[in-house]
Amino acid sequence: MSLNVMVINPEVGYHDSPMDALWYAVPYFEQIRDYIRGKGISTTYLYRDRAVKDVVWYNLSRAKHTFIIGVGHGNNTTYTGYQVRRIFYVGMEDDGYDFTWTRGTVFLLLSCLTANQLGPYMVHNAAWSYLGWDIEFGFYLRYGVRKGTDWRNSPELLWHKPIEEAFARCATGEYSPEDAYNYIYRKYTEYILNPEIPVRYKELLRVDRDHMKLIGMRTRPPNVTPPTPVPPPPPILKAITP
Repeated sequence: MSLNVMVINPEVGYHDSPMDALWYAVPYFEQIRDYIRGKGISTTYLYRDRAVKDVVWYNLSRAKHTFIIGVGHGNNTTYTGYQVRRIFYVGMEDDGYDFTWTRGTVFLLLSCLTANQLGPYMVHNAAWSYLGWDIEFGFYLRYGVRKGTDWRNSPELLWHKPIEEAFARCATGEYSPEDAYNYIYRKYTEYILNPEIPVRYKELLRVDRDHMKLIGMRTRPPNVTPPTPVPPPPPILKAITP
């Protein structure tokens, strides 16, 4: 079976404005896309108004995707994309979702609260595994930084790089889902112990670390072969810098 990866990068949340969340995650998920494509892996990239249910479901119905990587707003039962429109949600089979589309699929979703109910629901319905968060994930961005201004000068954004690095490596087979989880956990622990990071951020970092959940299988899916040799753990994605 050929390996396919879907990357969902909606950018627009509640409002299409410089004040809204999600825009600051866009370049990191673009790097995930580019890294995966650079390994020769087929990648379905859904950006902005293509990051909606009808487009996602259509692509899943047309081709098997072993990994689904996404960022977006969420709650206990729902992952949303562009303009906070539902994409995956508990009960979606009543609207025509076919779970054979994602049988054996690994979900890697940077989205608030979805590990509470949506993650177990997807795994119960034959997804391979689900890596997500069971709290409202805390992004770190310097107060007053806005899209189109000086957001690239906010070093706090770099604290999220391990998530993107782990997601990318998992989708290329370099990491198992468990390896991805452990990499994020280890890097966040290093941040918490780093005396140069302000104390006011460390509790948020600790909460994000401790409320990351891996549900389901911890190994690679059967159709994913790790590269030989497996690359070492230092970061592979370039920093987003001015």
